Amino acid sequence: MAYADDVVITRRTKKALAGAVEEFKRAVQDLGLDTNSEKTKYMKTSRQTGERRDIVDLGENVFHSCSTFKYLGGVVTENNNLEVEIKGRMVAGTRCFYALQKALRYKSLSRKPKLLLYKTIIRPVVICGQ
Repeated sequence: MAYADDVVITRRTKKALAGAVEEFKRAVQDLGLDTNSEKTKYMKTSRQTGERRDIVDLGENVFHSCSTFKYLGGVVTENNNLEVEIKGRMVAGTRCFYALQKALRYKSLSRKPKLLLYKTIIRPVVICGQ
């Protein structure tokens, strides 16, 4: 997956990942761009708990590992735990709700504009995590 300057490369094996990283680096260099090795991270996702490596060596490429990262507004964790994502969305929705509390309590404002505020501001924050 790629969006703007963020790229996620997923593979099932370390060997396939090394090949995909090399292919990506060649494509980037053909375009006259470069990858930032300081920002490049590695994460192995699994439901099983196991030994976590701090540094992963894929031939010429050495990556530091991470346990979570945010991509396009969603949080991905190494054990595929959605609890972090759900809690984050709930917190964002609560903050949004309290930021609009004054408008929602305004007595001369009818129910229709209040529902419009909810549907266009609060609900998208909770659903999309933005």
